[in-house]
Amino acid sequence: MTSGELAAGSALGALALIATLVAATAAVGVLSLGVIGHDWINTTQALELLLAYVASIIYMGTFYCLGAILTARSRIATNGLMFALGIWLLVVLVLPQIGDTLDADNQVPGGLFSALTLDKPQEELVMSHFGTYESVRTNIETASLAKHYERFAFAMSDVKAKYRGFTLGHLLGVTHSDILWMLLYPIILGIALVRTFRRQPAIPQGANP
Repeated sequence: MTSGELAAGSALGALALIATLVAATAAVGVLSLGVIGHDWINTTQALELLLAYVASIIYMGTFYCLGAILTARSRIATNGLMFALGIWLLVVLVLPQIGDTLDADNQVPGGLFSALTLDKPQEELVMSHFGTYESVRTNIETASLAKHYERFAFAMSDVKAKYRGFTLGHLLGVTHSDILWMLLYPIILGIALVRTFRRQPAIPQGANP
């Protein structure tokens, strides 16, 4: 068995399992909305939910690749899994919260600038003195794959009011940067996964892996 076959089989098997779990969850949600809430989704909404479904598979598949890479590179498999869990916690829980927590306007209910009765020009004047700070805060938030997935999923599933009333084309335009980030991470980790398995010894045909 070649390294490419081993990596492809491992990834496809994991993606099939992830897709099955996500599909079951999505089906229960849609059926519950229709049967219990008497509000069946239309064709456009079904397409938007399908895109969110695909994004969920890519998102979870990315972390699978990370776990597979670290496990294959570790002498003890559990060490690789624990390291992968640590990275997951950093990307999913820590980095997104840093971006929100370091936003001064979020520290006061209703917004700091509203509490200070500052209008938009005054707000922009104040923030002009914190350009570097805002740039660092924004870049920290941007580094989180979870944040991009969250924004895209919210847009496709009509969670936030600011996305409501938009056409699918407009939603894709608004979230185009999030889409690019969600594609960049799995591509990089997918290449790394193939290279990692390439370093593993080939498995003879008929042998147990």
